[in-house]
Amino acid sequence: MRILTGIFTGKLHRSSFRKNALNKKCSPSITVKTKETEADDRSFILKIDAKNHIKFFNQSWLDFAKENMGVDFAEIYIDQPLKKFIANPETWHIYEIAINQVRAETTGKIIWSFRCDSPECRRYMRMQITKDAEDFIEFKSHIEKQEARDPVLILNSQVSRTEEHLTICGWCKKVQLNADQWVEIEVAVEQLQLFDQTQLPQLTHSICPHCHQEVLKEIESRPAE
Repeated sequence: MRILTGIFTGKLHRSSFRKNALNKKCSPSITVKTKETEADDRSFILKIDAKNHIKFFNQSWLDFAKENMGVDFAEIYIDQPLKKFIANPETWHIYEIAINQVRAETTGKIIWSFRCDSPECRRYMRMQITKDAEDFIEFKSHIEKQEARDPVLILNSQVSRTEEHLTICGWCKKVQLNADQWVEIEVAVEQLQLFDQTQLPQLTHSICPHCHQEVLKEIESRPAE
């Protein structure tokens, strides 16, 4: 799910889209223009039980999800296993390590920084994973900073999609251009020449090598409390 690094991450598919697009002449790197927006002081909370099934969302979580996806998630996701919505194996492995450590109290809490963008806004967020008094694992997120930008159509869930896929990092929201290159989504749109497309590729979530290293480092550095 985007509040859990990305309202729920999609399956990872091999795609010919990047290769086909990058065979064309690439435009030079663009400058990303942003403007900081008003603060959002809400806290977004989701809880899972001992079987890692989703048992609780607070109203702010539901409101935020609906604002971004236009869907009421309450009936869709309650009592469902969290893993069902985090299909990428690397991403789920990281969540599983964090959940198990917090549950076993080998780690008091884990704090991650991540991005949760809308087409018109970059959101820099922070999530804290803890165990509550009822032994539920709680994911509590808040927005640290928001920046307005020109709309990025590929992030609009309502646009028509092709069968091709682009991989986006669920933490930093960079897009994978090739095996070794991850770039800001505005740069990817420019280089892949997506401005004039009537249909856009689907986005599938993964985790880039830099974020993978940083998130594991955060987990390993957290002592028990």
